[in-house]
Amino acid sequence: MRKLALLCAVVLLSSVAAASQNIVPTLVGPIPAAAPAPASPQGPADGDLTDWQLSIGYQFTRFNMPAVKGLPAFQVNDNGLNSSLTRYLTNSVGLEAAVAAGFGSASTPAITSAKSVFVGGGLHLARRGRGRIEPWVHGVVGMERFRFSQTATVYSSNITLGYVVGGGADYHLNPRTAIRLEADYLGTHLFFANQAHWQIVAGAVFNF
Repeated sequence: MRKLALLCAVVLLSSVAAASQNIVPTLVGPIPAAAPAPASPQGPADGDLTDWQLSIGYQFTRFNMPAVKGLPAFQVNDNGLNSSLTRYLTNSVGLEAAVAAGFGSASTPAITSAKSVFVGGGLHLARRGRGRIEPWVHGVVGMERFRFSQTATVYSSNITLGYVVGGGADYHLNPRTAIRLEADYLGTHLFFANQAHWQIVAGAVFNF
């Protein structure tokens, strides 16, 4: 009799344990898998690279002008517009056409205002298709024209060979639009002497 009661107790406990295993998952439910993190905005992939790139932005240039005919050397702070159009021949190498114009004032009272225009063309090398940040460098050769309003007639209007060497980075908001930061060295040759100028550019880039 004791053996029979013991056997019944063992069977009852086994049944309760099995039922508990079936009830707990039902009450708790399956643990949901963690949702994947949203993908961050990316630049264009290699297969989505476009052939053309247009940039438009604000330009600040510091011109260092030479002393001429008794007028001492002086500086010009120029504010203006910088634009470029690049046609990519490969994923990384392109031909760039650049146009920039600005106006400002000089550090000497003899010069009441100063205007500048640069037009040129050259090479543009970029590391494209590797994410949101696109670093690049360029070298452009062309013509720099200065026009000064002054109390004396020493400088007036001057045209000289100019060249721009520098680079920057584009931060892609999406595969077709980016924000550009740029720093350049601008060289000119006025009055048989070399001049070294510096400029910074901030603007927008459109790929199409």
